[in-house]
Amino acid sequence: MASNSGTNKRRRTAADTLHIRDSPIGFIADVSSYLNKPSRAILAVAFSAPSSLWHTDYEFVHRLPPISTAILSASQWDMLDFEDVNKELANKLLDDNAILKCINAQDVLKKLKLCGCVNIEGHGLNPLRGSIVLEQIDLSIARKHKGQGIYPEPKISQAATVPILDSIISDDGFSLKYIQFPQKWRYIGTHNASGEIYPVIEWRRRYNQQLNHRGFGCSKCNRRMINALEWLNGICSTTMYAMSA
Repeated sequence: MASNSGTNKRRRTAADTLHIRDSPIGFIADVSSYLNKPSRAILAVAFSAPSSLWHTDYEFVHRLPPISTAILSASQWDMLDFEDVNKELANKLLDDNAILKCINAQDVLKKLKLCGCVNIEGHGLNPLRGSIVLEQIDLSIARKHKGQGIYPEPKISQAATVPILDSIISDDGFSLKYIQFPQKWRYIGTHNASGEIYPVIEWRRRYNQQLNHRGFGCSKCNRRMINALEWLNGICSTTMYAMSA
């Protein structure tokens, strides 16, 4: 008997081994509810198509399998904060359309914070192109209470990111109210070594023009806000002066 039992064990193949995919969908969904939102989205992607397929252009339409849909349906996806992700995992994340695509970020995501994602260049933000619901985006990569100095220097690129930001403010109905740039973009001056204006400087000019065109007013004194700084602060310079007097 013992000999036969041993033989049977040796004959088992990989196909006979239980896999996490064989677990009931409800069980996986319940377990995933204990994860933070970014990790939950990563898990949903892991149960779907290979990541390489998610990099295909928008002509590629991917239907999430039921198990991924169940994982995602348990949450609202208006905010995605990678501050919640373990530092080691955040460091490993690369540009991947999958996370934002699987949550339908273009239509639902209002706040995005890429804290700790030092290896993201910006191409993975493509699913946000043309979003009219995005209100806040933090590209600083810095974690809370850690200051702005990051080593190694984040890979986020103006060339990859600015065209996406442009598409977000190109529609008159855009909602973008707050953007935090990486430190390395804030102290570079206006022109590069070749005398060309940096893309992010041009973008800020276009953003100011859009805000002026829309004619936002201060909620405190009804004065029209004249630049992006006043809009982002949520209060105009006149009211700030009056409050400090």
